Amino acid sequence: TLLVFYLFTNLVIITNKEFFLSKVKNKYVQMFIKYIVFRSRIDIVVLGVIIIGTLSFSLYVLHYLIVHPIVINT
Repeated sequence: TLLVFYLFTNLVIITNKEFFLSKVKNKYVQMFIKYIVFRSRIDIVVLGVIIIGTLSFSLYVLHYLIVHPIVINT
Protein backbone atom coordinates (compact mmCIF):
# COMPACT_ATOMS: atom_id res chain seq x y z
CA THR A 1 0.00 0.00 0.00
CA LEU A 2 2.93 2.32 0.61
CA LEU A 3 4.14 1.83 -2.97
CA VAL A 4 0.70 2.64 -4.34
CA PHE A 5 0.56 5.83 -2.24
CA TYR A 6 4.01 6.83 -3.53
CA LEU A 7 2.89 6.08 -7.10
CA PHE A 8 -0.19 8.30 -6.79
CA THR A 9 1.92 11.08 -5.25
CA ASN A 10 4.23 10.96 -8.26
CA LEU A 11 1.25 11.02 -10.62
CA VAL A 12 -0.06 14.17 -8.91
CA ILE A 13 3.36 15.80 -9.28
CA ILE A 14 3.47 14.94 -13.00
CA THR A 15 -0.05 16.19 -13.70
CA ASN A 16 0.50 19.50 -11.87
CA LYS A 17 3.97 20.14 -13.28
CA GLU A 18 3.01 23.33 -15.13
CA PHE A 19 1.31 24.77 -12.03
CA PHE A 20 4.45 24.27 -9.94
CA LEU A 21 6.73 25.74 -12.60
CA SER A 22 4.55 28.80 -13.21
CA LYS A 23 4.32 29.75 -9.52
CA VAL A 24 8.09 29.71 -8.90
CA LYS A 25 10.38 32.43 -10.30
CA ASN A 26 13.69 31.34 -8.79
CA LYS A 27 15.78 29.47 -11.38
CA TYR A 28 17.35 27.11 -8.81
CA VAL A 29 13.99 26.10 -7.42
CA GLN A 30 12.74 25.60 -10.99
CA MET A 31 15.71 23.32 -11.69
CA PHE A 32 14.89 21.38 -8.52
CA ILE A 33 11.24 21.03 -9.60
CA LYS A 34 12.36 19.81 -13.04
CA TYR A 35 14.61 17.26 -11.30
CA ILE A 36 11.70 16.09 -9.14
CA VAL A 37 9.49 15.73 -12.22
CA PHE A 38 12.21 13.76 -14.04
CA ARG A 39 12.70 11.48 -11.04
CA SER A 40 8.93 11.02 -10.73
CA ARG A 41 8.73 9.80 -14.33
CA ILE A 42 11.37 7.18 -13.62
CA ASP A 43 9.72 6.23 -10.31
CA ILE A 44 6.35 5.70 -12.02
CA VAL A 45 7.87 3.17 -14.42
CA VAL A 46 9.85 1.39 -11.69
CA LEU A 47 6.93 1.30 -9.26
CA GLY A 48 4.61 0.03 -11.98
CA VAL A 49 6.98 -2.85 -12.73
CA ILE A 50 7.42 -3.65 -9.03
CA ILE A 51 3.65 -3.62 -8.35
CA ILE A 52 2.85 -5.77 -11.40
CA GLY A 53 5.68 -8.17 -10.52
CA THR A 54 4.47 -8.51 -6.95
CA LEU A 55 0.90 -9.15 -8.06
CA SER A 56 1.93 -11.76 -10.61
CA PHE A 57 4.15 -13.51 -8.05
CA SER A 58 1.26 -13.53 -5.57
CA LEU A 59 -1.00 -15.07 -8.22
CA TYR A 60 1.66 -17.70 -8.98
CA VAL A 61 1.94 -18.63 -5.29
CA LEU A 62 -1.85 -18.76 -4.94
CA HIS A 63 -2.11 -20.99 -8.02
CA TYR A 64 0.57 -23.29 -6.62
CA LEU A 65 -1.26 -23.59 -3.30
CA ILE A 66 -4.54 -24.37 -5.05
CA VAL A 67 -3.06 -26.99 -7.38
CA HIS A 68 -0.85 -28.68 -4.75
CA PRO A 69 -2.93 -29.00 -1.60
CA ILE A 70 -1.22 -29.70 1.69
CA VAL A 71 -2.23 -33.18 2.85
CA ILE A 72 -2.40 -33.62 6.61
CA ASN A 73 -2.45 -37.27 7.74
CA THR A 74 -4.43 -37.80 10.92
